[in-house]
Parts: sequence; C-alpha cells; structure tokens
Amino acid sequence: AISDLVQNGVCAPVVFNVDSSAGPYYEQIEIPAIKGASSTNTITFKGNMAVLTYSPTVSNMHIIKLDGAKYVTIDSLRIVGTDTTYGSGVYLLYQADYNMISNCVIDLSSLTSTNIANSGILAYSSSNCVFKSNTIEGGVGGGPYLGIKITGTTNSLCHNNVISNNVIKDIYS
Repeated sequence: AISDLVQNGVCAPVVFNVDSSAGPYYEQIEIPAIKGASSTNTITFKGNMAVLTYSPTVSNMHIIKLDGAKYVTIDSLRIVGTDTTYGSGVYLLYQADYNMISNCVIDLSSLTSTNIANSGILAYSSSNCVFKSNTIEGGVGGGPYLGIKITGTTNSLCHNNVISNNVIKDIYS
C-alpha cells in the first residue's frame, strides 16, 4: 500500500481497512510525504485492532515512522514492540504535520532498557497533530522511557499539537 501511495500519490481521500484476521503483521512501516495529500485528500489506515509487531534496532528504533508525511490517520491499530532495548511505537519527524494517531494500543512492555529515546509516541518537529484515545503500555521491568514526547528545535518548532484522552501506564519516567 505504501509503495503504491509513494509511486502514484493521491487525488481523493483514501482509506485502507486492515484485515485483523490475517495478522499479526510482522513489519516496520515508514510513510514518507505523499504527493497530493491535503486536508481534503487524507490517507487513513483503519487498523480494526489488527496487530502490527516489530523488533526495532538501534538504527531503526520505530515500528511506524511518518517521515514528512502529512494528513495521515492511523486508527485502531495494535502496535507491539518486541525488542528489550529499543523501541518507539510511532515516530513522526521532518514536519510530519496534520497527522492523527487515535484509538491505538502501543504495547512496549518488552522493553527493559531505560533508553531515553524509547517513547510510545515521539513527534520531532511536527505540528498540528492529534494524539487521542490511545493506550500506551509499558512493563514492570521498564517499558518506554516516555509515553508521549513532542520536541523541536529553534529552527523547527512544534505548534498546535493536541494530546487528549490517552492512557499511559507502566512507563519508566
């Protein structure tokens, strides 16, 4: 699906319904900027509580990365990290603006490391995003360092992000 979006772009709203009975899905997902994506031509992934699982590494610490992607919604997906040292459920960077992560369960309970880079959701230099009604789960032995982290630089600030009705439990800090 991502390859097709990258190659062809969008000219209307697009909705992908994930088949939860076919999972779990063992992969890492990276979504770059998609040609044609806008406030009217949105891209939505309805997870239907399907399981997406991956074992992140030091060089690829995410399970889902929105790398400059805009107007993407990820809804009702169960995101599970299986590595004990590295992992961020959803990572937004390089002005990945106007995105929404909602109704997801981000399970990083396998983490036992207290690495400060591990977060349930990490938004770097991304604005106008909504993070709502998600559950971020850590574990007794550590879990992610932070539940949700939004950060920027003086050259690339983060503005107008909304964090609401999330449940964050058993994280390190």
